[in-house]
Amino acid sequence: MLRNDRFHSFAECLHGRHPFDAEEAQQNLGTSALNDPERKGLLELLAERIAQLPEAPKKVLAMYYYEGSNLADIAACFNLTETQICQIRTEAVDELRMYLHGAWVERERNGL
Repeated sequence: MLRNDRFHSFAECLHGRHPFDAEEAQQNLGTSALNDPERKGLLELLAERIAQLPEAPKKVLAMYYYEGSNLADIAACFNLTETQICQIRTEAVDELRMYLHGAWVERERNGL
């Protein structure tokens, strides 16, 4: 059963107010306890790339990782099966991994 706050968050997503805000995430990086510049750089790249994802994967990732919703709750919100939501999440995470790997390889190639 969906908790009302999770459903409300999803409803906000449907109306364009997405809980993941790349600008806010980058500001939080500046105030967080991250001391490692490389890690901070990777997190900034990740935040930028997440902001560029299509809406459905972005919403699934936000609900799963940011709000802590389980696959069943997300599936109910999207009117999809848990398997479909799992596939969307997996594809988005794989895309983010490939993007970060490519960015890291390019960085190493340029000697940064």
